[in-house]
Formats: sequence, structure tokens, C-alpha cells
Amino acid sequence: MPKTKKILKNDDLSGESVKKTILELTVVLAENNGNVCESIEGLLLKHQALVLEKKDWGSKIFSRVIKKQPQGHYFFFLIDIPIANLLAFEKDLMTKDGVLRYSLIRAVKTKDHKRGVNYKLKIKK
Repeated sequence: MPKTKKILKNDDLSGESVKKTILELTVVLAENNGNVCESIEGLLLKHQALVLEKKDWGSKIFSRVIKKQPQGHYFFFLIDIPIANLLAFEKDLMTKDGVLRYSLIRAVKTKDHKRGVNYKLKIKK
């Protein structure tokens, strides 16, 4: 069962809780599309996702051509999203122009005594 946390909505007076999960989203964008990253952030806001961390990994040349593009620009997001909105978000991300590839992986919260709270990939053995 995925690790989830219950968060109360601010506008919900009935006290119902919303299950959320923390995910790692890696997106590969076409090099010539500059404003696609902003549209992905808008897509995250549309689906009530909270961006905990954003990293620009830069441009990389592919070993094979992907959708007629020889290179792409990588972005990494650590997001906190309601589970109910996850399927709709992934569907919207698939149909977004300029997105060559994406990866959505569940992150697990770990406690490191030197650095505080960290997130790492959940790897099944």
C-alpha cells in the first residue's frame, strides 16, 4: 500500500481528508519549446499539486532520435499531489505538446540524522 498522508482541505468544513502522495516527476522536453516548462507548472497547479522541489538538469543529446528530436531538455520535479487527481494529471501530461518523455515515480520519505528529511526512490527487491 502506498505511503500517503491525510491533509485537511482549507475550504472543507465537513472535516473530510484528502489522501496525497509524494512523487518524482522527470520530464524531457523538446529543445525548441521554451515555455512548455511553465505550462507543466500550470498543469500541476490545475491538478492541485504542490511543487516541493524543481531542478533544471539541462540539455542532453539522445543516443537515438525521439519524436524526430536529436536532443532534449530535462526537468525534475518533486511534487505532492492528491491521489484522486493523479490519473487526470498523467493523461494531461501525455497529451501536452513538446513533452518527449516523462517518468512518474513514487518517492519515499527517509530520515537522515545529518540532513533532516530526504526523499528517495522506492525500489522493490
